[in-house]
Amino acid sequence: MASVGCVGWFMIHRATQAPVVDLSVSRNLDGVGWPPEERREAIWTRRYNGRLIVRFDPNHTFEGAVVWASFRQSNGVISCVELALPDQSAKDAFETSVRLAKQWNVSTEPLEKWYERDLAGQHDVVAARRNDLPNQPSIEIRSSFQRQKPYWILYSVYW
Repeated sequence: MASVGCVGWFMIHRATQAPVVDLSVSRNLDGVGWPPEERREAIWTRRYNGRLIVRFDPNHTFEGAVVWASFRQSNGVISCVELALPDQSAKDAFETSVRLAKQWNVSTEPLEKWYERDLAGQHDVVAARRNDLPNQPSIEIRSSFQRQKPYWILYSVYW
């Protein structure tokens, strides 16, 4: 009986693990599950509404809640990944964006100035980017138009 419980737990555990998109080894369309019938399209979007793990390269991995992910392709190779993170408060959006920026050594100064403006009552958007890397990250805080959680983050990496 105990072994059945272990097997059951193992199956449940595996079923609840976050999907993994590993672009650190290959960026071909099969690796992201891009449907063959849609491969003539330049962009493919998949809804997740849950946790997702994306390995951009050996040194950079995202693991967190995602509403949707868009993949752009050029000649059968992924050229961009865009992750829409859930709606957040200003404080949570600021802390999340700073954490993401620090992973790539992106300047957090625009994010800090944005948060200061938000605390002063100004509602606007901001982006922090770094274009001098082989993988070019972009972290944007955008308006969600939701009172309790007025912001969401678009986290993109371009090749």
